[in-house]
Amino acid sequence: MNTVNYPYMDDASKNIANGARPTRRSSTRPEPFMSVYGDLVIDIFADVAQKGRTQPNDRDLIAALEKYTRPRDKFGTDEVVFSPRRSTSYDRARLSQVQNGKWVQVTDYLSE
Repeated sequence: MNTVNYPYMDDASKNIANGARPTRRSSTRPEPFMSVYGDLVIDIFADVAQKGRTQPNDRDLIAALEKYTRPRDKFGTDEVVFSPRRSTSYDRARLSQVQNGKWVQVTDYLSE
């Protein structure tokens, strides 16, 4: 089960393939594409911090995060939602398996 794609540069989706390209820093060995998801975490923090005060404290950040929603992105990552009762942001996951040496999703997002 996973909550995000494990995209590859030869992915059929142009969004995913184009997103994977900037992570390649050498001609011999590509960086793991999953490092791009660090950008998602940074974006979420920046969005939440902007909703706080000029000098946000932990309570301000928690209050802003508990109201935070981010729509499904171009890479197929599911909607990100936090609330006082939902601290992991994802309620759904997809079933994936390795096929020909690559992770391939075999279902769309599944709920409980």
